[in-house]
Amino acid sequence: MAQLHGAQSRDFLQRLIAGKSLRLMPVGKESTGGMPIDPYRRMLCMAYLTAQMEVGRIAYFHDGVFESGLVRRARTVCRNIELEMIVNGWAWVVERYAFDREAEYLAAQDDARRARRGLWVVRDPEPPWSFKRRHKRSAVDRQYGLL
Repeated sequence: MAQLHGAQSRDFLQRLIAGKSLRLMPVGKESTGGMPIDPYRRMLCMAYLTAQMEVGRIAYFHDGVFESGLVRRARTVCRNIELEMIVNGWAWVVERYAFDREAEYLAAQDDARRARRGLWVVRDPEPPWSFKRRHKRSAVDRQYGLL
């Protein structure tokens, strides 16, 4: 949360899913024999939101392009939460974890970057893995009086 845009990203996710039911689909890892568990014993899942799409104009991401269209008939749709975060500019794609969705996720990230949505409003935002590494190093330096 200390990283630039961390709180805004959290707030976007809360608005997207708060009070709603999600469908979680376990994701097996090759390194754990197909089990959906990471090294910290957390279950790995893809999260989907089932929501009502109302009649009217909507924005959507399809085939690598962020577009808008007109919904003529209300209906229930299933939305990939990861993709929603990426295309709206509130999450980074970590290629080694993108699995079979890598091309779609990278296209969504490129589109968000070009349109300067979310964290991409900053010209050269710091990736979260760099931010974490830098802060971990600073904490160690402070602990040993190197700063």
